[in-house]
Amino acid sequence: MLLCKPLVSIVVPVFNAEKYLAKCIESVLKQTYETLEVILIDDGSKDGSAVICDQYALFDERIIVFHIKNSGVSNARNLGIQKATGKYICFIDSDDVIDKEYVEKLVVPYLQYPIELSICGILEEIVWKNIKRVRRPKAKLTGSFCSDYYALIEFLRVPFSKLYMLNIIKDNKIRFPQNISYAEDQVFNFQYYYYVKEYSFIDEPLYTYIHRRDTLSDLRNVCTQEKFNQYLFKLEKEKRFLEDNVIKNRDIIFNDHVIPAVTRFASLESYTVFKNNVNQVKDLIYSKNTHSSFRKKLFWLLFVSNFLFPIYVYLKVRRFVELRLSN
Repeated sequence: MLLCKPLVSIVVPVFNAEKYLAKCIESVLKQTYETLEVILIDDGSKDGSAVICDQYALFDERIIVFHIKNSGVSNARNLGIQKATGKYICFIDSDDVIDKEYVEKLVVPYLQYPIELSICGILEEIVWKNIKRVRRPKAKLTGSFCSDYYALIEFLRVPFSKLYMLNIIKDNKIRFPQNISYAEDQVFNFQYYYYVKEYSFIDEPLYTYIHRRDTLSDLRNVCTQEKFNQYLFKLEKEKRFLEDNVIKNRDIIFNDHVIPAVTRFASLESYTVFKNNVNQVKDLIYSKNTHSSFRKKLFWLLFVSNFLFPIYVYLKVRRFVELRLSN
């Protein structure tokens, strides 16, 4: 039993989530760690989400609700940061759920070690495919963040499944960028990670990340040129962070992530657009062919050799097949 229980702020941005919101909030209120403030940011919902938020606020005094004009998830999270008064802060998507020991198990390492970040495992649930899978780390349970960054990479780009120190965020004016709506959470994390020396990892899937076709996380996977430009902005921020902090295996980490920047947006209109996008990405990649898989190494070789049309055709066909299978 914990004798010291510092306040934890939980920020939940809400937009048109009435079908899943109650389950999310219930999972928060059932926490074994009760020293919480739960900040629900209703981002101009058009369904019954606002009413649900207000009803729960009447039920539990730890819940604080803010209703704002729709302005995006970054603004909602930033408002949560502004209003938060806890020692630690975490972010939960309104269509996801957390284990009843989620907060407690993330807090404990802070009380045991001199860390700046606490992370836990993730259970991914793809509803329409009836698939569940657990993300597992390749790192120690606690240690040097920069040394273990490569082993932790599967957990480091998302804003959930982790507990941040609120004073680091506020003192350094770290916020989610509001000029982009794609990969904005990754840019936020790169800002925070500059201040992380030591971390702790709880090897349990305490956060359930649910993929649904009608939710924000799925809708944001729609590919547009604007999103490619935003992703390029994210890549520039990521490379700067990796180099500034001399992250181990940074060439593999970065080059591995560049490949999706091309493949994900290959369904854009024309080969000319595709070629132009590849050329922009090529300016960022490390020249050494360092990737974690043979397929990525092959893609890299074709990129740098300018054999782009075969890649373009392959990706267009693959995208067509994926869309047919999903219907």
